[in-house]
Amino acid sequence: MTKLFISYRRVDAFEANRIVKTLRQEYGESNIFQDIGSIKLGDNWHESIESALNEAVAVIIVIGPKWLHLQDEETGKRRIDLEHDWVRKEIIRTIQRKNENPDLIVIPLLVAGASMPNPDYLDNDLKPMCEYQAMAIENTGHIVDFVPLKNQLTASNVFKSSPPPVVTPLMSETPNQLTINELDEFLMEFKLWNIVEHEKPGNPNDTIKELYRLYEFNSYDDAIDFMKKVDEEGVKPFNHHPRIQNTYNRVEIWLCTFNIGHKPSSRDTRLAKICEGIYKSFIST
Repeated sequence: MTKLFISYRRVDAFEANRIVKTLRQEYGESNIFQDIGSIKLGDNWHESIESALNEAVAVIIVIGPKWLHLQDEETGKRRIDLEHDWVRKEIIRTIQRKNENPDLIVIPLLVAGASMPNPDYLDNDLKPMCEYQAMAIENTGHIVDFVPLKNQLTASNVFKSSPPPVVTPLMSETPNQLTINELDEFLMEFKLWNIVEHEKPGNPNDTIKELYRLYEFNSYDDAIDFMKKVDEEGVKPFNHHPRIQNTYNRVEIWLCTFNIGHKPSSRDTRLAKICEGIYKSFIST
C-alpha cells in the first residue's frame, strides 16, 4: 500500500527528486509513490497512478514558480487547463478523495521560492486545492530542508518518527566536546579523516556531527581482521562503540560521543588514533 503520493511537474523534478530520495531513505521506497521509479516497465500508466492515488494516505503537490503558467508546446495553452494533463488529473482526483475522506492529508509543497496559486486563475475543478494549507521548504541542498515536512507527516500520523539515537554507558566521566582548535589540530595531523553531519534520527531539529574515515585493504580478510583488532584494542577496552561498515575490502568508520549530543570528543580522537596505528600494520605488509 502506497502511503504517500508525490504529484509534480517535470520542470520541478529536481526538487521533487530530492524530496522523494529523502523520504524513501526515511520511510522506505515502497511507501513513497513517484511516477518515475514507481511504475514498472509494461505497467499501465493511468491505472498505476489511479491505484496509487486511491491508496495514498497523504498527497504532496509539489508547486514550483512555473507550475501555474507552464504552457503546452503544441497548443500554447496552460497545461493545467488541459483535460489530458496528468497533474490536473491527479489534483482533481485528490480533491475528490478529500471530499470523500476528510482524513486524507493533502499538502501543497512550495519549492524554489514559489507562491500558492491565486484561485482566481484556476477553474472550479481546481480551486479547492487553494484552500489546503501549504508549506514552503528551503532549498539549501541540506537534508534539514525537509525537517518541517517530515515533522508534519509524523504529526499527521502518516509515518511514525524514527527511533531515538543510541546512548551507551560511559566507563569514566563524560568527556567534553572537542573545541574548534582541537578538532582542527586533529584533522591537520590525520588528513584522511573528515567531519560529516547529518540529521539526528528522532530529533530532526538537531544534527549528528561525526569524524569519518574510509580504509581500503588488499582483501576482504584483511578488512575483517582490521575490524577485529579495532574491537579488541579500541572498542572493548574503552567501551566505545563507533559505527562501522564493511564493504568487501573497505571499512568505513564514523566516530562521535553519544552522551554529549553525538559530537566528537577526545574519546573519538583516541579511537581514531588507535585505528590509524592498527591500519599501519596492514599497509606495511
